[in-house]
Amino acid sequence: MKSIRRLVALIVTAIICVLTIALLINNYYLRPILIQWVDMNKELLGFSETYIEADLNIRVMDNVVSQVTSTQIIEPGRLIRIKDAHNENYQNLVLKFDQLISINQSINGTLTSLEGYSLLSFFINYDNFVNLFKNLAEKTEAINNSILDLSDISITDQKLSIVELHKEYKELRAPLSDVRLKYGELTGQVIPKFINILNITLIVLFVIVTVLASLLNKVAGRVLRYIFDSFKILNSNNYNVNNIPRLKSTFEEEKLIGEFVDDIFNERLFINKIKEIVSTEYIIDNIIEKLLVLVKDILNTDRIGVAFVDYKKQSIIAEHGAFNYGKVLLGPGFEVEFHKTGLTKLIDTKKPIITMSIQNELAKRPESESLKLLNQEGIKSNMIIPLIINNVVLGFLFFSSVEENNYNSKSVQFGVKISTEISNILDKTYLTKKMFSTATRTFANLVEKRDNETGNHILRMTQYSRIIAEELINHLDSNYRVNESFVSDIINYASIHDIGKIGIPDEVLKKPGRLTNEERTIMQTHSTIGASILTDLEQSLKIFNRDFYRTAIDIAHFHHERWDGKGYPEGLSGLHIPLAARIVSIADVFDALTSRRVYKDSIGFEESVKIINEGSGTQFDPQLVRVFNNALQKFKDVYESDIFTNKDYYYEKQFRLSNNKAYT
Repeated sequence: MKSIRRLVALIVTAIICVLTIALLINNYYLRPILIQWVDMNKELLGFSETYIEADLNIRVMDNVVSQVTSTQIIEPGRLIRIKDAHNENYQNLVLKFDQLISINQSINGTLTSLEGYSLLSFFINYDNFVNLFKNLAEKTEAINNSILDLSDISITDQKLSIVELHKEYKELRAPLSDVRLKYGELTGQVIPKFINILNITLIVLFVIVTVLASLLNKVAGRVLRYIFDSFKILNSNNYNVNNIPRLKSTFEEEKLIGEFVDDIFNERLFINKIKEIVSTEYIIDNIIEKLLVLVKDILNTDRIGVAFVDYKKQSIIAEHGAFNYGKVLLGPGFEVEFHKTGLTKLIDTKKPIITMSIQNELAKRPESESLKLLNQEGIKSNMIIPLIINNVVLGFLFFSSVEENNYNSKSVQFGVKISTEISNILDKTYLTKKMFSTATRTFANLVEKRDNETGNHILRMTQYSRIIAEELINHLDSNYRVNESFVSDIINYASIHDIGKIGIPDEVLKKPGRLTNEERTIMQTHSTIGASILTDLEQSLKIFNRDFYRTAIDIAHFHHERWDGKGYPEGLSGLHIPLAARIVSIADVFDALTSRRVYKDSIGFEESVKIINEGSGTQFDPQLVRVFNNALQKFKDVYESDIFTNKDYYYEKQFRLSNNKAYT
């Protein structure tokens, strides 16, 4: 495609070339011709003046000769004076004709020089002028010879010679007049033609400039109309690129302007989508996940993460991450102190940074744990944007790619706009998440207070549920494949699976020993009671336009359903049972088997594993049992852990991990 910039450059170059050529022709061709031609006129004028002056000398000499040769007696003194006058005028006459000969030679040299300018013969035919001048020069030379011959003749014998000389002198007047008339005629031809050349050059330049100005005006008018119409549409909050009037792209710059306007529309559309997200979402997990969907192609980004600054603890804590590859190693809960991270500089400068190569940066800072984890994940480059509220850095937004050198200044501009839009809502969603985590912890404590024997049970079974859920990330079967939000919900809500027990009478709930059939029926109502409690809570949160407790309801309502359909309360079977309930069912039973109750002793780890496998395909989902078997070491680590002795520590860790897709 043609470039108007290159076209303008070409036209300007052409103008410069025309001007340069014109200047060169003028300075090295026309000007020398005109100068020599004008100088020749001066010489002809000098010739004429000298010629006229010589007439007096000839007349004086003729008068002297006439007196000397007359019959009158001339006294000696006067004779001497008139002879001196004769000699003086003779010498002056010789000098004047020497000047005329010199002028002729100069004019002849000029004519010889002009013969080298072939362009002159194109304008005028001066051959006749040359012939006329040669005739003038020959007659001048002849008169000059006659004058020189007088030196050999005495004054008394010069009468006839001077008369003849005077005759030749007068005959010179006609060729001189012819030369001057011809010169004037030729000058009348040369000057106008040279002026015409100048005018033609100026006209050509004017036409070129006019064409260029017209072209630029046409393109500018078309582009300005396009920009005006486009921004008029943009001002109406219509961000659909298809509604933009199409710009006829004759030149490359017009195409670039069209692409620039398209970029503005796409950017505004993107920002509008972000605003829609932040106006409808109240959970940080969902915001980050939806943000990744929006930017993964625009910024070629494979992972987005967010971390918050804890000024009290002087540390930075990873909160949530969304990614489109395998497991992450640097996940939520990762904490680094100010003095151990380069992010501290960003708190002071408040400026984004780009790491073109994680490997190269790790080579410079091998002690950085975060760089090690990112490198192990396969992240090659990243971009970090400070989240700023009221000129204070709240946290950081991380954009990461599996390709090196993925981000540039344009990416930073885009990232800053994103952070500007979501900074406030991230702060609010972070607090929202804390609020719901606290609410979940309160519910769990309610159950613990009603049923003292199950206090640590809800802590362990939550960990077991988390392990199974994390193993399902990127599962090949879409019926089992989960994302980090699902894992987060499992972590948050598995602990309240038995929330309905607060509605069970104490004589049944706290009865030592086995329950009767009637008591068992009453106990089984805890699943519907729990679902009812959470459903009422969910309805009160409809203002947020999100089913905050949907997963919690599924867990509380259906965690006693069986794969073969023989469970309660609805008798669901197979995949009709919500996945979250199927996961919690295995975790709940496994911890119940390995825990001591008032009505039974605990069963060993290996025996409990065997019982779970025996229930595969009847009580439990066989696919989840296979996942359970693949994660036995992680189950055993929890089984043998003493983390649950400090519940405040446990709940804080749960909060930090509640949105991790792949906790390792």
